[in-house]
Amino acid sequence: MNNKKPDFIIFHSIGWIFIWLTTVYFSINNFGFNTKEIGILTIHQFLGSLISLSLYYLYVRIEITKMPFPKVISLVTLISIMAASIWFLFIQLLNTYLRNLPIQLTLPGYVGFIFLNGILFITYSSLYLAVNFRFNWIQQKEQTEKAYLMAQSSQFQMLRYQLNPHFIFNAHSSLRALVRKGELKKAEIMITELSELLRHTLTVEEEEIPLKDEVYFIKHYLDIEKVRYGERLIIEISIDPSAEEYPIPNFLLNPLVDNAVKYGMETSDAELRIQIRAVVLQDKSLNIQISNSGSWYERDDKDYIPGTGKGIENVKRRLEFVFKDQYSFSIEKSKAKVSVNISLNKFYTLWIIPNSIRS
Repeated sequence: MNNKKPDFIIFHSIGWIFIWLTTVYFSINNFGFNTKEIGILTIHQFLGSLISLSLYYLYVRIEITKMPFPKVISLVTLISIMAASIWFLFIQLLNTYLRNLPIQLTLPGYVGFIFLNGILFITYSSLYLAVNFRFNWIQQKEQTEKAYLMAQSSQFQMLRYQLNPHFIFNAHSSLRALVRKGELKKAEIMITELSELLRHTLTVEEEEIPLKDEVYFIKHYLDIEKVRYGERLIIEISIDPSAEEYPIPNFLLNPLVDNAVKYGMETSDAELRIQIRAVVLQDKSLNIQISNSGSWYERDDKDYIPGTGKGIENVKRRLEFVFKDQYSFSIEKSKAKVSVNISLNKFYTLWIIPNSIRS
C-alpha cells in the first residue's frame, strides 16, 4: 500500500508556469516583444504564485479537508476573494512604481479582476481539495479493506482451530472406548498415531496444502480408527494423479471423514465402507467425494447421535471464506449410503492474507 501523499507543490509550479507562459504569449502577440513588459508580467505571476502558495499552507494548517463540505465551499470562496483582492492591490502598487501609472481603484475594474482571478484561486483551491480528497479516500479505502481482511483472517483462523478440537474430541472418545474394553495395546497404538497427527497439525502452518498431503493426514487418522474397529472398517481411497498437487485449505476434509466414520459406524448394518475419491474434471475443477455406507441422521430423528455439530458447518464456512462463489457443496442421502461432494473451481483465488497486511 502506497501511503505517500501527493506533492501538491509540483502541481502548483506546473500550473503557474503554464499561466505565466500563456500571459507572456498574449502580451507578445498583442504588444510585441518588450523585455520590461515581460519582466513586469513575470513579477505579477510570481506574486500570484506566492499568494496561492500561501493558500496551500493555510489549507494544510487549518486541515480544511477534514471540515464539513458546506463549510469548505464557503471558506474556499471567501479565502479566494481575499486572495484575489490582495493580488489586485499588489498589481496596482507595481503598476505605480514600474509603469508610472496612477492607482486605479475603480469598482468595475476591481470587480472584473476579482471575478476572473477569484475563479482562478477557486480553481486552484478545488484542485488542491480534489487531490487530497482522492488521496484520503484511497487511504481510507485501503485501511477499511485491511481491517476487513484482518477480521476475515481472524475468523478463518478461528474456524481452522475449531476443527482440531472437533477431531480431538472424537479421537479421545474412541480412545476412551478402547480403555473401557481393556484393549490397552490398541489404545497405545492409537495414542502413538494421535501424537503423530497432533505433531503434524502443529508443524504445518500453511493456509493451503496439496491434496495429497491432506489425504496423507486422513490416512493416519483412519489408521487410528482402524485400530478401534478392525475388520469392520473398510477404506477405499482413489486420488487421480492430476489431483494430487491441487491446493486446498489445510485440514478441510478430515471433519467430513470423521463424521463419515462416526455416523456411518452407527448406521451401517455390518462393516463400514469409507470411500474417498478425487479427480480433476475437464474444466480443470477439482471434484472430491467422501462416501460412507449407512444412512443420514437428521437432528430431529429419535436415533440422532449428539455431537459438537461443528464439523460440516465449519467446512462449509471455510469454503465460503476461501472460494466465495467458486465452489459447490452437496450431500447425497439414501438408506444405504451418504456422499458428500465438493467441487472447487480452477479460477478461484485462495484467500490468504498478505504478509504486509498481517503485520
